[in-house]
Amino acid sequence: MRAGWASVAVAVLLTAGGTASSTAQTREMTLGNVNPAKHGTTLAADQFVAKVGELTGGKLKIIHHHSGALGGEREVAQQIQLGTVDFGPITAAPMSTLVPELSALQLPYLFRDYQHVYAALDGNDTLRKYYDGVLDRKGFKLVAFIAAGYRGIYGHYPINSIADVKGKKIRVATYRPKKRHRRQMGHRSHLSRIEIRKITGPGKAGTRSGAGRAQSKADEKEAESDGT
Repeated sequence: MRAGWASVAVAVLLTAGGTASSTAQTREMTLGNVNPAKHGTTLAADQFVAKVGELTGGKLKIIHHHSGALGGEREVAQQIQLGTVDFGPITAAPMSTLVPELSALQLPYLFRDYQHVYAALDGNDTLRKYYDGVLDRKGFKLVAFIAAGYRGIYGHYPINSIADVKGKKIRVATYRPKKRHRRQMGHRSHLSRIEIRKITGPGKAGTRSGAGRAQSKADEKEAESDGT
């Protein structure tokens, strides 16, 4: 098996462009973010907001609307295009519906580890130069890339092997902002270790011999007795 991460969530911090006024009057801008308050992308956006305020001496104030207050990621991206929202960290998956070239960042095993991610996104300007032009043609300005973490299962206990999740309850929650849609699905997985001892060719297509069926039943009983 090739070593690597199955998928890394890469987000792009976008704006519609334009420059802030150089007058002494404070200007307010908006940042739309679908993630909750303690999410890593939200914390990164908070740092961005604070840094902009620091560098402009408080003349530019960005109001951060997190938790999907301004809609989903695609909706926020469309509002950026229209100029009704100024900034937004949007992951590559929903952005690829507007900018297909961003789907390349969703390829499995694209990055080996975080060091590889940082080297590709921040260590050189190859991707930056390419996506500057691509996004500009769609009405966006690329502010920065954000490594939003790899896709996986998160819990309140350490997960170091498959055995660590045996019997644990897994919950998947879906919601749609402003749609009153809340749905939760879950199950408690019981993993089994399966050993394939022999593969025999059937006498007829789609059937197994009597000996094969008997062997399968014997294996099932043995597995049950082992408690696996």
